[in-house]
Amino acid sequence: MNDLGKRLRQRRDQLGLKQKDIAARARVNPSTVSNWEDESGGLERPSQATIEQIAKVYEVTPEWICGAEVSRETSTAAVSPRFIAARDMVVSTLQSLTMELAAGHEKAWQTLDNGIALLRDFVQRPMAEVRYIADLAAGMAIPADRQPETRPVPPELVPRGAGSYEIYRAAGTSMTNVGIGPGAFVLAANLATSGGYHEGDIVVVQLEGPAGPEGTIKRYGGVKKGKRVFISESDDPADTIPPVPTAQCRIIGVVIARKEGELWDAVPRGA
Repeated sequence: MNDLGKRLRQRRDQLGLKQKDIAARARVNPSTVSNWEDESGGLERPSQATIEQIAKVYEVTPEWICGAEVSRETSTAAVSPRFIAARDMVVSTLQSLTMELAAGHEKAWQTLDNGIALLRDFVQRPMAEVRYIADLAAGMAIPADRQPETRPVPPELVPRGAGSYEIYRAAGTSMTNVGIGPGAFVLAANLATSGGYHEGDIVVVQLEGPAGPEGTIKRYGGVKKGKRVFISESDDPADTIPPVPTAQCRIIGVVIARKEGELWDAVPRGA
């Protein structure tokens, strides 16, 4: 961790924050942040609690704090090999059935029975229950007293466990061009799970509104002149929001999947 102080300072610069902003996030004195970023080795052997605290406020993973690189290609929506094998088996069985029925083969009924069994096992596999937080749209306050509620999600979409993810529902129209229209659900990985966020990611953002915290879903466009840029994906100019000062917004998750109708679809990371 000899270079941790330097990397933390560089990460803070990427976020467009000052040491006092980090101190406010972490609820510590600015001198503590200065110690974290001390390139002469202010943090030689931090405790696990300190590592997790620093990771949260700098929006990186504990592994990054310990020296691992955060890859832009980090994908939390990777489909498990078991899922791929089951899917391919179902597709292959249905293709065989189609050919056998067309040829009038007697074993077509056996193939049909096998296909039905595979589909039943696939559909009835245990779902992961992920916490549903709130409906989101720019200008809409996030409820502070929302009752705990969950939604079922295919387990292959939450490889780190359901507790590392949250579900939101779009209430606005700003992301309709990427399949996230009003009423669509999105699955978001927290920043520790997603490996942080990168320019081009679709993110869940908390903004400081006049009546309290507001939430929205936008594409992250980076930091320019100390402000974070969030990009809408719709044809309506009214859906655009101006750049937001970094101290007035917080990215709380990266969208990795969306659901309109009955099925979840993976959302690619990056631009």
